[in-house]
Amino acid sequence: MTYSKIILKNGRPKLIIDGKVVPAIAYITYFDERSRCADFAKAGYKLYSLCASFSSLPLNAKTGFSPLFGIFDRKGKPDFSKFDAAVKQIIDACPDAKIFPRVRISMPQWWVDEYPDECCRSGDERLREAIFSEEFRKAGTEMLREYIAHVQSSDYADNIVGYQVAGGFTEEWFHFDLMGSISPCSKRYFNRYLKAHYHEKNTETADIPEDSTFAGIGAIDNELTLRYLEFVNVSIAETIAHFAHVAKECIGHRQIIGAFFGYVVDLVSPYRGASGLNTILKCPDIDFLCSPNCYAFNRALGIDWSEPIAGESLKVHGKMYFLENDIRTHLSDYPENCRPGVDPEKKYPAPIWLGPPTVEGSIAAVRKSFARQLTHANALWWFDMWGGWYDNPQLMSEMKSFLDILTDFTDSDIPSDKPEVAFIIDETYPRRTRTGGPKYYIQFKFRNAFGNTGIPYDILLLDDYEYLAKYKTVVLPYPEKFDSELTIKLKNFCTANGISLIQCAPDDVGINADYLHQRLVGTGVHCYCDSGDVVYHGNGYLCIHAATSGKKLIRLPKTFEITPLNIDDASFISDELKVEMKQFETLMYKV
Repeated sequence: MTYSKIILKNGRPKLIIDGKVVPAIAYITYFDERSRCADFAKAGYKLYSLCASFSSLPLNAKTGFSPLFGIFDRKGKPDFSKFDAAVKQIIDACPDAKIFPRVRISMPQWWVDEYPDECCRSGDERLREAIFSEEFRKAGTEMLREYIAHVQSSDYADNIVGYQVAGGFTEEWFHFDLMGSISPCSKRYFNRYLKAHYHEKNTETADIPEDSTFAGIGAIDNELTLRYLEFVNVSIAETIAHFAHVAKECIGHRQIIGAFFGYVVDLVSPYRGASGLNTILKCPDIDFLCSPNCYAFNRALGIDWSEPIAGESLKVHGKMYFLENDIRTHLSDYPENCRPGVDPEKKYPAPIWLGPPTVEGSIAAVRKSFARQLTHANALWWFDMWGGWYDNPQLMSEMKSFLDILTDFTDSDIPSDKPEVAFIIDETYPRRTRTGGPKYYIQFKFRNAFGNTGIPYDILLLDDYEYLAKYKTVVLPYPEKFDSELTIKLKNFCTANGISLIQCAPDDVGINADYLHQRLVGTGVHCYCDSGDVVYHGNGYLCIHAATSGKKLIRLPKTFEITPLNIDDASFISDELKVEMKQFETLMYKV
């Protein structure tokens, strides 16, 4: 068996495979027949992922879209042939490939038919497993063990270096109904949760709270409602932890395990089930978490695409963050055009699947996304979703350069540079706030504004406030009237350590970059630029993504040797950078 683990060195997570540090940059696609893994292998990539789905039922609950073959679609007769063929395709292109499959633990139709009371009614009217269902965990456990046993007995076993456990809506562990898996079993599992977590306070059987206790404006004051919204989030984290533990047992705790989860910045609705991040960070069997870039403003150029997860909190808990770069390019197309018949109802032909119209715009987008991960010491994979999105010499040249840069970065032991600003996310806030009114979305507004302030920042959970001593300024986006006991501890910590605190005032609903820029500059943090451009700086690298065309002045906090990475200019020593840029152009430098 190939051994893998994550270590933390100088504040930076590193992927270790068989004792060697490996650049954590990979390739994956849904449509194997359109895979460009051979192109990525030619560019030097060694790390790959691919999908192993237990069911062929739709990925989400709205479109009926199902690009994956179900290994366990026939009860008692698992079929691993298509998965094996997909692995072989990668190994044929790259014999020494290191592969971590994305394992979709989702129930096939026969299971749904046998356990309808353990299911919720999804948006397309299908029954799908309730994520907190014990019957789901039992069946998923049996399938996961059988799948891993098959992999371990295969002739490609040594190419496998770990697993990503996936499930739920779009494989990202959301409830299939996006409403908390409302099902006949909800009351039973809710009461089981109350007994496990709040036994002394809940001695009688509780009903599911009425919708009226969530709606309106202001704080939720019904304790049972608070506990229910906690349950529909934390129970997903507990399900992920369960499957991660099963996988770890199967591999003798000798390989890495990860999962999608914890989109606490983007997804404020508590019904989806994403806000159990603090629970999963405590899970010893999870080595990495992952997510796509945020989808703010439909991935427009000229703005920051941050991670929707509290990325810095992962690091302080010794875990790696993998960013899924599902970056649309000028070659992106609708899935039906890439695999005829895959979207028979044609529910997927939406602008979200299309990228910039030119290769130059595509390069600007992939550079920006890569640069954010590089400067934040994150791992990443290129999700060539329908295949062929990077089938272009110029784009593949970029892919090779990214690998070269990340290899140089991975091999170095540069101490982890940190921004001076921390953006704090309280994942319980949407669970404590009624769904009406603009305050419900306040953290999302702050995050969107942050990217164009010219001031880099980290994102941490409120639960990790004791790690804030290295920052000059902390931004807390929530109104003071919603302060919790933990918020008070954060404030006391900032006061004791001389950290400036910016908190949302009651009328701060029109947050924008100019407002936040002025507030941050007023606390004395270093400002890189005043031109509204996106600036990343960290771990020995600097990136500028131009929101507008024109001359740019980037002020550095000290004098550096500055080496351009994607233009032919010579290195120079300075504490500032002057450059002429086109709108949406992205430039990277080693500093």
